[in-house]
Amino acid sequence: METQKLKVSARREVATGIVEWTLVDPQGKLLPGHKAGAHIDVHITPQIARAYSLTQPSGGEPTPQYVMAVALAAASRGGSAHLHQQVQVGDPI
Repeated sequence: METQKLKVSARREVATGIVEWTLVDPQGKLLPGHKAGAHIDVHITPQIARAYSLTQPSGGEPTPQYVMAVALAAASRGGSAHLHQQVQVGDPI
C-alpha cells in the first residue's frame, strides 16, 4: 500500500494515558476502507515508524477518516511519547 500524508482533524484524551486522533486526507479525499483489526503504519520521524490499530472499521468501504487510539507506553522508545507530546489538531502525519 502506498504512503499517504494525512492531517489530524481531532485529538481527545479518552482515558488516562490514552489519546485518540482522527486523521483525514488534507484534500478531503476518501481513504481506503478497512476491516476490524486493521492497522496503519505511522511514520513519526524518518527513523521511527509504528503500527497502530484503527478503532472504527469501515466495513471495507472507503471512509472519510481514520481513528486511532494510542496508550502512552511507560517505556516508550519514541513512538507513543512523540504522539502524546507533539501531535496536535492540524498537524500532518
